[in-house]
Amino acid sequence: MHATRNFVAVVVLLSIGAVGCSDGGSRSAGSAGAHSSTSVVEPPTSAAAHFPTATRPINTMAMRSSNDTDRTAMSVLPAPGGPFSVGVVGLPMPDAIAFFPAEANTGGGQHPYVDAKVLAGSGLPVDKFATLTTSARVGAVPLSANPPRPVVVLAPGFGSIIALSTSLAEHLASRGYVVVALQTDLAAETAAMMPNTVLGTKRTEQVAASLDLIASAAFEALVGPVDQDRIAVGGHSFAGSIAFNISLHDQRVAAVFDLDGRLFADAATTPTKVPSLVVTSSGSGETEDATLRDIVRAGTHTVAVGLLDAQHFDLTDAAVVDDILRSAGLPVPLGSIGPVATTNTSAIVQRFLDAALTHARRVPKASVLVDGLPSTTADPFASAS
Repeated sequence: MHATRNFVAVVVLLSIGAVGCSDGGSRSAGSAGAHSSTSVVEPPTSAAAHFPTATRPINTMAMRSSNDTDRTAMSVLPAPGGPFSVGVVGLPMPDAIAFFPAEANTGGGQHPYVDAKVLAGSGLPVDKFATLTTSARVGAVPLSANPPRPVVVLAPGFGSIIALSTSLAEHLASRGYVVVALQTDLAAETAAMMPNTVLGTKRTEQVAASLDLIASAAFEALVGPVDQDRIAVGGHSFAGSIAFNISLHDQRVAAVFDLDGRLFADAATTPTKVPSLVVTSSGSGETEDATLRDIVRAGTHTVAVGLLDAQHFDLTDAAVVDDILRSAGLPVPLGSIGPVATTNTSAIVQRFLDAALTHARRVPKASVLVDGLPSTTADPFASAS
């Protein structure tokens, strides 16, 4: 019964995530010491305060039905677009793994798409994900790097699984980045059903702990040399909101990206001082959020682009593995953009980081980020007043 309750909670969270799961939460706090300061924001007083767009009708004409017959079941994620092989390794902190550039033809097997512990704890049917293969190799040898490699800390949306960002993680690793993928406290978030101060603080502390780990010799022993001055933090929905807040308090963060998440606490009123990327979906309502729009327009360090004909979860692997999610009992709203949404997202984030994580910390133009990518826009807030 416990697994079933968790399973139902995951379904609900994946559904409400499409209508604003990134509202609410905590102000960011870095790790103890000189790197950061800590502050919190009081939780909203009602569900409506968390999810102001929850009652907005869904555009079913722009959404792919679970009965669509024109889609092919996919058992393989998009191939990483970079020149390097990808390795994956568990990290010496809870619920964290790292993807990294690896020597070709090393490693002893492919990494499972979803960690068995996550599946067991959520009640998700293991067999539904068994045929889904990844590119990352377990036991692969880190590729030597000179200069040291930039690092990306990646987290999932609220109540979601980091596996849905696997394509992005593998793509970045194939392009020379070390990616720390964090699985957040799924049990606590599914039990809460919506963000709150305690869970926001917990996420912030998890990111801070990962930044501490990145600075350690133990981390470099596992993934190879990394550059402490070139660390980005980001992720889907709530994770993107957390990242923007963290950048205002932790000087170790050199760049941030937010994949369709609304902003809260300090980030809702204070533009970031590091290169920052916002990627929106046209169907989620984020482009109608005045707070997000105003921060993007006011921030000289912020660039925004959008995916057209897309819903909230199109900015994850859901656009590719939709058939598997539906067969597992986890249907999520998707737009008509199709699997190109997943590869577009990976390309946009990589192009942004290629500029933002130089030592000059350059903010690329929106037109450069979407150049040649179908179903994208360089001005997602064009129709907003």
